[in-house]
Amino acid sequence: MRTFAASLFVLACLLLLSTPTQAQTERRGGISGSITDTGGGILQGAQVTVEPGGVNIVSDAQGQFLVNGLAAGT
Repeated sequence: MRTFAASLFVLACLLLLSTPTQAQTERRGGISGSITDTGGGILQGAQVTVEPGGVNIVSDAQGQFLVNGLAAGT
């Protein structure tokens, strides 16, 4: 019985000391928006650049854009 209790104690200690893999994953985010001119008109085909990183996208027919998968601090 002592061997079982000791094994159970060691297993519990190992589980408590192990780090979860979720804490090691990098968080990612995104940016979305709408491009308009000074009069409030929609600007389709406007180029949007996210710096740092140099991610380039173009707004759609409604002036909307969406960038996903950006690293933290971008």
